[in-house]
Amino acid sequence: MYNFNAPSSSDFRYVITETKSPTSLDPLDGDQTQNLSVQRMIYATPVEVDSKGTLKSLVLSEFSYITETNMMLWTVKENQKFSDGSDITASDVAFAVARMAFTRPNFPVIENIQGLENWAKSQKALESLPSGIKVTGNKIEIQFTKTVDHPLFRFCLEIFSIIPKKCVNLETNKVNCEKIPVSGHYEILSQGSNEIKFKLRSKEIHGETAPREITFEYKQPKEVFGASYKPTGHTIVQGNEITLSLPQLKKMNAGFKVSYLPSSRIAMNLLNPKVGAFKNQNCRIIYAEAYRKAFKEIATSGFKLESSVFTDVLPGYMSSDELSKAYAQISSQDKESCLKALRENPPRWAQQKNDEDLIYYRTAEKTYEVLGIKNPGPLVVADRKQESEAFVSGEVAAMGASTGFWALDPAGDIQMLLTPNMHKILQFVTKDQKVQTLIKKLKNGQENDTAAFKEINHYIFNEASFNVFAHVRRFFASDNLDNIAELPISITSPAPWQVFKVN
Repeated sequence: MYNFNAPSSSDFRYVITETKSPTSLDPLDGDQTQNLSVQRMIYATPVEVDSKGTLKSLVLSEFSYITETNMMLWTVKENQKFSDGSDITASDVAFAVARMAFTRPNFPVIENIQGLENWAKSQKALESLPSGIKVTGNKIEIQFTKTVDHPLFRFCLEIFSIIPKKCVNLETNKVNCEKIPVSGHYEILSQGSNEIKFKLRSKEIHGETAPREITFEYKQPKEVFGASYKPTGHTIVQGNEITLSLPQLKKMNAGFKVSYLPSSRIAMNLLNPKVGAFKNQNCRIIYAEAYRKAFKEIATSGFKLESSVFTDVLPGYMSSDELSKAYAQISSQDKESCLKALRENPPRWAQQKNDEDLIYYRTAEKTYEVLGIKNPGPLVVADRKQESEAFVSGEVAAMGASTGFWALDPAGDIQMLLTPNMHKILQFVTKDQKVQTLIKKLKNGQENDTAAFKEINHYIFNEASFNVFAHVRRFFASDNLDNIAELPISITSPAPWQVFKVN
């Protein structure tokens, strides 16, 4: 039961430095970092991971996958309510799956639902379900056409968040409720431009104590890791080391108690292959190599300088030396031709307002020195959404990003990352048919074939639209390490309430 002698609600503050405030509460946008933490607070997914790394569910009383028949069975709990008092029905839960299947039919696990292809092509598809999804009372059956890896694990993701079916326009697949009733452990009490207050909807979360209220604060790293910031009560600062400047990293490690997650994330420099000199593969390789050199000069210590899509705990990891042959194979004539093109039309990047110290931006600036070309200066934008839009449209040619893979299912994770219609900023990679062919090679019984992992790693590196330059960590920092819960390494992105230690 909930411990009502726990610290008062105002003492639990979750300070987010990795992103600015959310840009969407539509579950289909739950894959975007700025939306993920809020959606995890307010929405239930069919299955979730508890603080011990065990699969649990808020909305299902039973869930299983039968390998002999490739059948998933769910039983929806009775008397589970959305925040507006309406029942969470089996139809709502099944619709969360169908909506994702309609939008991203190539997503891991989803792609193998029986009858998916014909259903997705039908008129008004969202008014029905694929033949492989059946709802009978509070029971849901999902039939797959083949054995799938870690199927329950995939349904923990925020993109499967459960909202009332009535809140989605079935023709456009767009959310049509001004305020979406929530299904999760918390609901929003109030929201400002840089602060969101949440209240626990029940007395416990899977039998464990949790904060009654949590306040999200969105602050720039320079605000938090400056001389004047003093955390109060149970304050935990969440961030990603790649989003800090080197002086900020130094101040954090000197002035805070820090808990790091494993180096399972990759920092990358994305290049738009439809813009200027980047239409030429050799020019992308040359720019990417210069960017890595610039990063190495700026980040002299504290980072794992890497080029591999997969980290060293996963199959398919390749050292920078193994991957760097592409640059060496470019002829002197082609190098000079590319440098000429880059000088004549220097590629631009976007920079979020007041975030000029971000390592991504400082590295982009340094890259022009390494190349010996004129720096055109950044396009200043308000937020991550504008930055992404500028990159996709070709208004800017380069941008930074980070992501990560769970060691549990790296083949499924890279398929998830590179699912068409999943991430707009990665469309230049996801639309490459060779990439999709290599992903299928991983998923067709070759999950343990290190050579297949290396093949896709090598291909992505050589195409140089998706350029990894470091392996990085997320962190949680506080003035007192006792404020931070001990997290299992199986959780790469824990829910905010799981981060707090509540006695």
